[in-house]
Amino acid sequence: MELAQRPHTWEPLVGSIFGFRWWRVQPGGHLRSPWHGGHRWRAEENDAKCLVRRRVIGNWHELRDHHDAPDRSCRCGFYALWDLPNEQRGEMLWDIPAETSGGRHGLLLGVVEAWGKILLASGGFRAERARPVAVTTGIVPSTPEADAVRVRFPVRSYASVSELAGDWQDRVAEGRRLATWDTAA
Repeated sequence: MELAQRPHTWEPLVGSIFGFRWWRVQPGGHLRSPWHGGHRWRAEENDAKCLVRRRVIGNWHELRDHHDAPDRSCRCGFYALWDLPNEQRGEMLWDIPAETSGGRHGLLLGVVEAWGKILLASGGFRAERARPVAVTTGIVPSTPEADAVRVRFPVRSYASVSELAGDWQDRVAEGRRLATWDTAA
C-alpha cells in the first residue's frame, strides 16, 4: 500500500474513518488479525502496538517495544482497505475474493472503524485505534463461530458481501477522499 503524499505538517481531524478488512474467526467467536501477529480483537477499542516480533514454532513472541503505531518506517497499525478485496487485483495477501467471507479459510470480511493516528494510503490505511463494526458471513450458512462473533461483538451482521458494501461503501469513501486530499487547495 503506497502512502499518500502529505506535507510534513499534520492536520488534525475530528472523527473516525471506516474501511474493509479480514478477521480470522477462532472458536468462541474471537476475532484475530489473520496474517500479522494474530492480535485478538476486543469489541470496543483496540490499541495498535508496534512490537518487534519473532515467529517461533507457529507463535508470535514479543521481543521489545519499538515505536508508536502506526509509523511510516514500519508495517504496524490496524490495516483496512478502501475497496472490497478482489482476487483479480492480486496485489496483496488479503486480495482473496470478498464473496468467500465465512468460507473454509476461516476468515470473515467486515468493516472496521478507526481513529487516532492514521496513515492514509492509496489502497487503504493503518490506524492506531480501531474496532469492528460489521461482518458478513457471506457464502456459508450460520456457523457456531459466526453466531458467537455476533454475541461477542456488537456488530451489524450481513448475509452477503453486496449488502455489507451497500450499507458501508459511502462511509468508507469519506475516508478515501482524505487520502486523495489536494494540499494545494
